Amino acid sequence: MSSYNVSTRYAKALTQLAEEGGNYNVIARDVEFVNNTYSGSRDLRVTLASPIVNESKKKDIIKAIFSGKIHTSTLEFLNFLLAKKRIADLHYILTRFLDMRDQKMGIVRISVKSAVELDKSQSDKLNESFKNITKKEVEMSFKTEDSLIGGFVAQYGDTLIDASVVNQLRLLKKKLLHEN
Repeated sequence: MSSYNVSTRYAKALTQLAEEGGNYNVIARDVEFVNNTYSGSRDLRVTLASPIVNESKKKDIIKAIFSGKIHTSTLEFLNFLLAKKRIADLHYILTRFLDMRDQKMGIVRISVKSAVELDKSQSDKLNESFKNITKKEVEMSFKTEDSLIGGFVAQYGDTLIDASVVNQLRLLKKKLLHEN
């Protein structure tokens, strides 16, 4: 079974658990916290994926890291993944849960790379433009990248909008070469 199917199935189960328990927002925040912790720690990823470390030890590690910081339902879900031998898929499952949450709440996350840091008015204009394009609530993250020379590149889902000077120059070169 593909990792997408596995992650979707477990993310749906976690969604159902959260909704039935009436603590969807709490668990969603927990999922972000756990996913950031897991993604940010190579040691944790390697340890949890290791076949050498037994399940009991992995359970102790999860408890030591997350106990008191996340809801008991979220902690139980992590232990459930351990028992089902799906802890190696943790990042995919949590990311899929967050994608499903965003879809449910009508949120689109857009990553914007620009040559220079955008000021408040520029980022607000960009945010408003993307709200009009997507017809959804927009959450944007910004990063500077010198190689763009100017302009920006935005990505959300499978959509890439390249309004960079580098791309404009590339298109102009292509046009000039085809005219000769």
